[in-house]
Amino acid sequence: MDDYLKKVIAVYDKIAEDYAKGNIAYTPEIEREKFIHLVKKGGSILDAGCAAGRDSEYFYTKGFHVTGIDLSKKLLNLAKQKSTHVKYLIQDVRSIHFPANSFDGIFACAVLIHLKREDMLPVIQSFHRILTENGILFLLMKQGKGKADIKDGLASYELRKFTLVELDEIKKCMKSAGFAIVELYTWNSHDRWPDKRYVEWISCFAKKVG
Repeated sequence: MDDYLKKVIAVYDKIAEDYAKGNIAYTPEIEREKFIHLVKKGGSILDAGCAAGRDSEYFYTKGFHVTGIDLSKKLLNLAKQKSTHVKYLIQDVRSIHFPANSFDGIFACAVLIHLKREDMLPVIQSFHRILTENGILFLLMKQGKGKADIKDGLASYELRKFTLVELDEIKKCMKSAGFAIVELYTWNSHDRWPDKRYVEWISCFAKKVG
């Protein structure tokens, strides 16, 4: 890991238990349901940036074969304590070690937002490689321009760094990587959870076509 990502992971290791508990309240249930209805029934899912396994465990209960990857050892340890049904691995999304056509769906919920902008397209391209034909990719990103350094209650007011993106940037990345967009829209966190501050999110569902 470079120093940029090391700092990000150090924060999540520091706040692991509190983050795992608090993050449950902000589950993107709408997107999660859309995702499982798009992915092949009973197929294989990669939860990229799985944290403490919130979504991985849910996908397992819905009959999918699930692998979760993350770089925070402490969050992964919490995930492993919950269940032995999901395969949890320490792995960097920038250097994924899976064969081609390994997964029917990839759920990347608020993960790429912690990468440098120049790393995003290569990661999306690697997602394309490990998806099966017509496999589904879900990305959740923060909308905006440039970068943002944020402290909030979910992260125990520890500083986290984010890369913000616009809709056109997502569209270009998806087309370049060989994906067809199934659905792309924005939403505000405060509208779903009144206790959250106003943050614009981008939800993108795409299918491997190239």
